[in-house]
Amino acid sequence: MGAWYLGFIIVGTITCCVSTLYLFFPAKVPATQKIKAIPGASVVLRPSAKTNKLAVGSESGGAKKKSEPAKKETLREQFAAIPRDLKRLWVNKVFVCRVANDAIDMLVVSGYFTFAPKYLEYHFRMSPAQAGKWNGMASISAVVSGALIGGIVIRRLKLQPKHVALMICFSSFMISICYFFLMMVTCEPRNLFSVTGPDNMLLVNSSCGNGCNCDRTPFSPVCDQSTGLNYYSPCHAGCSQSFTRSDGAKNATYYGGCSCLAPPGWKFSDPLDSVSALPTTMDDLDTVFPERNENDGVLKRGFCEGGCSGFMIYVIISTCFKFIGALPFSGNQMLSFRIVDQDLKSLSKAVRTLVASLFAFIPGPIIMGALFDSACRLWNTQSCGAKGACLVYDLDSLRLKMHLYVAIVKTAACVMDVYVYYKVRNMKFERKVEPEPVAEPQSVPTGSVRDLTAFD
Repeated sequence: MGAWYLGFIIVGTITCCVSTLYLFFPAKVPATQKIKAIPGASVVLRPSAKTNKLAVGSESGGAKKKSEPAKKETLREQFAAIPRDLKRLWVNKVFVCRVANDAIDMLVVSGYFTFAPKYLEYHFRMSPAQAGKWNGMASISAVVSGALIGGIVIRRLKLQPKHVALMICFSSFMISICYFFLMMVTCEPRNLFSVTGPDNMLLVNSSCGNGCNCDRTPFSPVCDQSTGLNYYSPCHAGCSQSFTRSDGAKNATYYGGCSCLAPPGWKFSDPLDSVSALPTTMDDLDTVFPERNENDGVLKRGFCEGGCSGFMIYVIISTCFKFIGALPFSGNQMLSFRIVDQDLKSLSKAVRTLVASLFAFIPGPIIMGALFDSACRLWNTQSCGAKGACLVYDLDSLRLKMHLYVAIVKTAACVMDVYVYYKVRNMKFERKVEPEPVAEPQSVPTGSVRDLTAFD
């Protein structure tokens, strides 16, 4: 099993240490306290008829009245107001669009980033440790630097909602383009000694190895270094002996006496039955392999080694789109809070989290896992005959399905971002909210909220 618990202990300890910073927050934020002190500023923000800026009015829409001491609501009254507040949120078109956009983004994050290490492992011939290391380093460095730089830019330039919305649109569009480019980064698949059978699945049993009863042999790939061909197991290659040989800094397991090796020039389209029982004596091997070297007839445990030149291109492109995607992170949060009323900020955050959990974090890995399974060419068979994990993937099919799915989803998110920009293009981030008398009383139905961008 290994020390699987170490990751939870380390991450849990770091989380507990970082969470202590919340203890230094004040009981009440000064800016919020100042806004609540303004008479009639607790519920509705609406544009002024004269200046077209957001003004603060009472819930009934009347002119500013004399302030009265606020009555603290009981817990029962707060729970009773939840349906009314939820209605106020769901009639806000911009908020609904942002919630849907967040769910789409999380659908990509939860699916793609969960299976990214596995994709690197199979497509670029890496070990699970190497795949996790590269994926983690690229993700953390890109996201942290992107969010930090994006926050600094928004603060220094004092960007308004329309600028933030444009930044989000640009980010979604560039991410979609990056995923389309990632579909073009290819790598040569591992050449496994097999043929295509029914349902486009691979068959690995040959008539040469029928006498070895290899049907229930577990998957343990071996490599013929002389031809670069992989075999399902030493049994399927007809190997009769094993030994250990020094391979650089560590010892490696080798198999000898392998009598079911493919002849020189074998192609994937050739039938497995074309493999005859090859002689294993040194003299006979010379007649079969005239240009034989010392590794002929000897297989090494594991897949044939060999990197992929497209790996660094893939890492560079994926790091760039993660960086671009993190740039509007702080602005995204600010915009999500500005499009709702002051008293609905916490509830809106809860609704966004709930929707993202139900429609993104749960189905995201399931959808991506189904895409991976659809590209499987060889399934592991358990001792009871049940289907196990996938052993060999059609890498071309997997690459296209995985990245095309994410690109289409991000394109849909980009369309929603354009709609949000259209609705908030005249909106302002009000740093200081001042009460402004309303020219004529306007009635606002109880239990609803006017779209803050309706005045555009």
